[in-house]
Amino acid sequence: MSKTTLYLIPVNLSDDQTDVLPEHALQVVRSLDEFVVENEKSARAFLKRIQSPIPQSSFIFHLLNEHSTPEEQSALSAVLKKGKPIGLMSEAGCPGIADPGSELVRMAHEQNIEVIPFIGPSSIFLGLMGSGLNGQSFVFHGYLPREAAQRKNRLKELERDAVKKIKLKYLLRLHTEMIRCLPICLKFFTRNENMYRSKSDFSKATFENPICYGLEEINTFTT
Repeated sequence: MSKTTLYLIPVNLSDDQTDVLPEHALQVVRSLDEFVVENEKSARAFLKRIQSPIPQSSFIFHLLNEHSTPEEQSALSAVLKKGKPIGLMSEAGCPGIADPGSELVRMAHEQNIEVIPFIGPSSIFLGLMGSGLNGQSFVFHGYLPREAAQRKNRLKELERDAVKKIKLKYLLRLHTEMIRCLPICLKFFTRNENMYRSKSDFSKATFENPICYGLEEINTFTT
């Protein structure tokens, strides 16, 4: 019996993108005839785009998406036991990142099945790369809820969490970087939790009590 290998296959983020996979990855994907996919239609379009020599009628697709039940997810364990290479594709971007495909990857590891991720486009990492933020340490909170009220509540939760973390970070750096940090940090040392991203925003603000409380107040502001 052949060895089972799970290949994680990135898919283009838009229809006008081409050549999203390096040649060695394309060669592997073109040899596969069975896939676990988020959307069968987009998966077929991708395979056609990369000119897979396998007829469309010969492909085998198993769905794994946000609508998959726990029972349907568990049933995919049998796919990994076929003793053949399997491809995992998201609808767009990299599978397993903010994507239901992570469940299949988890099952593969539990069965000691080799998992091989291919390099490719990811909207999350492309956004981080283009932001100018330091990627040494960052948090991705996933996609926001679709329903308006839930989305608003989630944004408020993230705002409160972000302000707490920023206060802690700059309070700890205050004693060595007071002058450089003060224009940005001063607002975080007050009990008003507004955030300013530039000195121009900062200059428009008014403070009722612009006092740096000091390191002893970390617990007050971060709990």
